[in-house]
Amino acid sequence: MTAMGILNLTNQASSCPVCLRLVCKTLGVCVAPHDGLTEAAREIGEDIISAYAINGEKVAIFYDSSIKDDTSTVRFEVAKQLAHFLKFRSHIHYGNSGMYDGVYDFVAELLIPEKALRHVISRLIIPELDSLSRIFDVPVNLVKYRLSKLKIKDDILGYNASMTDFFIKYLL
Repeated sequence: MTAMGILNLTNQASSCPVCLRLVCKTLGVCVAPHDGLTEAAREIGEDIISAYAINGEKVAIFYDSSIKDDTSTVRFEVAKQLAHFLKFRSHIHYGNSGMYDGVYDFVAELLIPEKALRHVISRLIIPELDSLSRIFDVPVNLVKYRLSKLKIKDDILGYNASMTDFFIKYLL
């Protein structure tokens, strides 16, 4: 299933931020914080903060409880594990293996729908990376990646421009 397919299934193609609870509920995926996930991973030489597991028809995504107050990171990690599950459907996954095998594209497309992004940018007086990051509740790097993929990055402050560039371009 594609990110756009999920957005259409959950009627969120124009939403910002996308409700991941609805996505996971619709797909039958349980999401929960897990105390000590990162610490346990370090003991086996891994540096992870999220994982998923499958037991028969049941799927669970876990994220380390130490990040629970950082909603943009939690949303990114949950979407990343959802992408891994949908792509690989192996019984357990953790870490960043395969992160660039379409997984990052999936995460960006799911959490920052193109239609919603273009609408938000058109409504902002001064579109900035930080503003877009807060509006979509995602990390700034994900916004940069999505803008780059959609080739709409030139007018976004904080991407390649400065406030001085903005004033020269728009106010003079």
